[in-house]
Amino acid sequence: MNTSSARVVGLSAAIGCALFATAAHARAVPTSTVTFDGGNCTAKFVRSASGIVNETQRECTGEQNPWVDADVTLQFRPLAAGSKPNPACDPTGLVTTFVWSNTDPALEAYLPIGEQYNVCVYLENAVVASGSLDSADADGIAVDEVPLPGTYQVCVSGTWSNRNGLDTFDAEYVSQDAWVSFSDGLPASDPMSVQLGPNIGDVQVNGQFVDWGAYSTAHSYCTTVAIADGEQLTLGVFDGAGGTAIPEWYADNVGSLDYTVKYVGP
Repeated sequence: MNTSSARVVGLSAAIGCALFATAAHARAVPTSTVTFDGGNCTAKFVRSASGIVNETQRECTGEQNPWVDADVTLQFRPLAAGSKPNPACDPTGLVTTFVWSNTDPALEAYLPIGEQYNVCVYLENAVVASGSLDSADADGIAVDEVPLPGTYQVCVSGTWSNRNGLDTFDAEYVSQDAWVSFSDGLPASDPMSVQLGPNIGDVQVNGQFVDWGAYSTAHSYCTTVAIADGEQLTLGVFDGAGGTAIPEWYADNVGSLDYTVKYVGP
């Protein structure tokens, strides 16, 4: 064989090996539980044909993960040139992201050694708190400490009443005729409307009035709030006048509202 033929054969072989390697890396791998990190951790992995790998149900001895004090899921998005999927993480619910290459043979079936990935870390359960807010509790409630600083969606639903059922409130609006009509604050026809102002009955977040948005026939509302590191989230029904709560007014309040707190992102 002449030298040029040998080069062609060698080049063909190299191209064939490269194509085989690319195809092997691109193949889908079904879900299975893998023990890794020297036996310290187990998790479920699945690899799509595009090369994206998802890790769920991580269980480790000691600290579950080094990023946040909560269970997480990971998504590995390949960074190799020519990879099909977008390497960028979905920002919704993102805890952190970093570039990583696998060195653990236990994970090689899903994450080929030496291949670079953009790793997207998400909370396994983005809803970090839920419960009931008693309209008769003048102190409101303090939500359990959130797992990390960032933006959270607070949703409140339901109705409550006072003045022996004359007024029915949700998080933002009030009705005196079983929601045939409603207003933001007591209707102008009520002699107490001017004294009590437009925020009577509103649900406050961290002691502040917020815009819960347009009227919802389902009496379900959401808002977002930024929570700093170490800051606690509080919720409470406002019953008072001129922006000042009057504790003794809460005695005739009847009913509770449901709430959820969901992590949105950094």
